[in-house]
Amino acid sequence: MKRLVLPAALLAMSGEAFAHGSIQGIDHFSGGLLHPLVEPAHLIALVALGLLIGQRGIARSEVALFAFAAGVMGGLLGAAFGGSVDLELALLVVATLSAGLVATAQALPGIVYFGVAGLLGAGIGIGSNPEGFTGGALLAALAGAGLGANLWLLSLAAIVNSLQKPWLRILVRVVGSWACASSVLVLALWLSGRHAAAPDLVPPPDAVVRLDTLR
Repeated sequence: MKRLVLPAALLAMSGEAFAHGSIQGIDHFSGGLLHPLVEPAHLIALVALGLLIGQRGIARSEVALFAFAAGVMGGLLGAAFGGSVDLELALLVVATLSAGLVATAQALPGIVYFGVAGLLGAGIGIGSNPEGFTGGALLAALAGAGLGANLWLLSLAAIVNSLQKPWLRILVRVVGSWACASSVLVLALWLSGRHAAAPDLVPPPDAVVRLDTLR
């Protein structure tokens, strides 16, 4: 694990920033690296999957980690050549199910973890396309996003995997229930935002009740 994490951390180190990236004040690669941590749906998906893989054990989840990396790579390629696709709803649904599996501590076949990891990786990858970026800036942002997603997932899974005491395993399940609740809240906010943005649901001007502030 140390041989994997240390090179990844060294690769994540960037040089001097010459332009603003997707996060103002840092370069494109570093902005992509931090993107999974500042996007609510991506962060919840990483937390849910990291808890799930760490709870099952990294040694038994190598295939799931490979599926996640392949999904992220495929999603990034789709974002680079096919444009941005809105998969946030599907990402939140799968993240909710993943966190629910952590909370219940259900032992499932390996193909389930493989499929969940692949879907979450693809959703994070294709949702990491920065708007308005082209050329080298786009490649740097996507490369940072891909590396960051795998690095954060592996780090969280390694931490959870090291928690072997019974009360710590219960704590992991509690955090999984919180992640499940958080993903449901984000999903509700996402749906309510889409519902409010529908043009045919905007009330006419004469239907608005005005508040008499003079009273």
